[in-house]
Amino acid sequence: MENKKILSFAVIALFLLNLGTLAFLFLGRPHHPGPPPEGGPAQFLIHELALSTDQQKQFEKLKEEHHSRVMQIQDSLHTLHEAYFDELSSTTTMKADSIENLMSQKQKEIEHITFDHFKKVRGICTPEQQKKFDSVIQEALRIMGPHQGPPPER
Repeated sequence: MENKKILSFAVIALFLLNLGTLAFLFLGRPHHPGPPPEGGPAQFLIHELALSTDQQKQFEKLKEEHHSRVMQIQDSLHTLHEAYFDELSSTTTMKADSIENLMSQKQKEIEHITFDHFKKVRGICTPEQQKKFDSVIQEALRIMGPHQGPPPER
């Protein structure tokens, strides 16, 4: 009889523990935002800032310029990355260290170009749009993804 009580208690405790775990998994899960809006960060900014037709043309020109400059640097980064891993067979690390420094400089250049791009985008906005820009830029950068925007808020 005593064993039956212990066994019943254990079964009930395990059932409640499982129920609690399932509730935590389904109800306590942090909210993950859905997929980025269609058209990515450009459409997001155009929509959120309510850019005029003229502003959209200026924005497109800035976007194409930014994309072109970043792609050139990313191409050179790819070449450097290959050269870096070619150094695995080397007995010294001097050349690898040098390539690391070059890759860091290229990444810094991309960050600078992106920052400058968004300064220019902000510059084509009216004062009201600039206020809105300041409040939505972090969301636009999040849509861009981790490799194209700044790190999450600190």
